[in-house]
Amino acid sequence: MKKRRVFIAINIPDNIKTELALSFDVFARINNLKTEFKTKKENLHVTLKFLGLLSDDEVFSVIKKLKQLSLNLNPFYFKIIKIDKAPFNLKMAWAYGTEKEALKEAHYKISSELIDFDFSGNKKEVFIPHITLARFNYSLRDVDLKSMDVNLRFPVKSIELMESVKINGKRQYLTLESFNLKGYK
Repeated sequence: MKKRRVFIAINIPDNIKTELALSFDVFARINNLKTEFKTKKENLHVTLKFLGLLSDDEVFSVIKKLKQLSLNLNPFYFKIIKIDKAPFNLKMAWAYGTEKEALKEAHYKISSELIDFDFSGNKKEVFIPHITLARFNYSLRDVDLKSMDVNLRFPVKSIELMESVKINGKRQYLTLESFNLKGYK
């Protein structure tokens, strides 16, 4: 039985994706980084919870739970504050978001409600709100990067269940289902 690589995400509006891609290009130029490994603009998202490899039955169960859960999650704003290297995987550049109460609450409720579906092997994850902007084939550990402040903000009115697939050797993220937050239809 085929398993799907599944995660819960916040999609980013196209205008913010464009601004973020332009900001990363400036960050890369300032820091003399190669940009051939940057995340495609259409793949930019905020991961709320990585679930791992799930069967179709498990995906269906997650969808049922998220339909209920999303009705009790308040909409909020996501604010992007800086671009820098990732703290744990030093082969990535991230756009960091602020950890507002509504975002922490959404992450906590999703993690708690879906604990039985977390097959990532990472039960005690540390949640750092971010957007992966690039993956490199070399470590940034000894690279003296200049982080870059950014000030981008967008409303979060829904969350998405997404699947990571490879099509023609390229990583793509497909929305399996979208769930409006409380007060949105």
